[in-house]
Amino acid sequence: MISDASCAANGPVDTPDPETFPEHEVRQWMALSIEWKCGKIALLTLGCRIKGWNRSAIPVVSPCLYSFGGPTALSEPSPPRDHRSPSNRSGAKPELDFAEPFSNPRVITPMSSAAVKEPDYIQGYRVLKHIGSGAASEIYCVCKPDTGQVFALKHVLLEESDKDDRFLVQAENEVKVSKKLTHPSIRRILSVEKVRPKGWTRTEVAVLMELVDGQSMDNLVDLGTLSKIRIFREVADALAHMNDKGFVHADMKPTNVLVTEDGSVKVIDLGQAHPIGKAKERIQGTPGYIAPEQAELEPLTERTDVYNFGATMYWMLTQREVPTQSAGGRGSQAAKLPPPAHTIATGIPADLGELINTCVEPNQYARWKNLHAVVRKLDAVIKDLQQKRAG
Repeated sequence: MISDASCAANGPVDTPDPETFPEHEVRQWMALSIEWKCGKIALLTLGCRIKGWNRSAIPVVSPCLYSFGGPTALSEPSPPRDHRSPSNRSGAKPELDFAEPFSNPRVITPMSSAAVKEPDYIQGYRVLKHIGSGAASEIYCVCKPDTGQVFALKHVLLEESDKDDRFLVQAENEVKVSKKLTHPSIRRILSVEKVRPKGWTRTEVAVLMELVDGQSMDNLVDLGTLSKIRIFREVADALAHMNDKGFVHADMKPTNVLVTEDGSVKVIDLGQAHPIGKAKERIQGTPGYIAPEQAELEPLTERTDVYNFGATMYWMLTQREVPTQSAGGRGSQAAKLPPPAHTIATGIPADLGELINTCVEPNQYARWKNLHAVVRKLDAVIKDLQQKRAG
């Protein structure tokens, strides 16, 4: 094992000193329409008739959903909108074309409800729309009937197996870690509930989350370089906050970042978050982003997130994955430094390419010590680009 002291001379210039950072009502009918834009639900209208309710429609109109509860139900319906995607509208441009700052986003068409059978209710929350699927879960936009508050809800039915036990542990871990975090660029996890109805052999688990109306970062590869760097900077700052609170995210990748229309960022999926300085019992991570110490079941540190994040930036700029290490990898399976991003794609500052390669150094002690150093470097790159644009 290489020590911190023995590698200090070879570390990045900006590396800080090691000591510095020490209920259920009967639904008679319901119709829901959601117009999704990047960062804005332009129209979310729910028309329904609920037994015991004295009104026939509950329209929910939301300009943004950044708070815990999201929008509340209003008393007047909204005018109808054209809910077709831009590619299906006459004269519309189908390509993604973001200016800086963000504008004219495309409309995201949610997964067809026919693909997943939507329950009417999940543990007291009215299901409005199926909005995504995970490895073992379905994700819904849900509404709290008595307040009209809107949330995201991750739902899974677990069998009695080790794999499903791990999912439950991850869900509970998300809540535990989220409660310790206060950064605005990290999605809040409100609660996890598990219920085994009488006579069932399966456990129902529901994870209630802040609803973030945005696109995952992997859909934004056509953004300009400066816009991407601004997003990178916010992600790095959020990860630095996690590290300061004693946790590594341990699974940073483009799909675990959501970006709203105005450029706000949300880091998501805290299920693999882990205490700093401790090793995991089994290998967890994503090929193309996993750090060598994760593949070797060594203790995870701030530098682990630095590597994952560097690989994320590399993919966003080049659409290529970093050659990461396989489990127990040696020789051809060992992690390697990729060609610098600025030598692959045009318009990338050399300083940024070098910053990223320092992030993904296979030797963790040759990387930036933490995300605070990365934030400072990204700030410098942004300032330099802005000055060049100003002439």
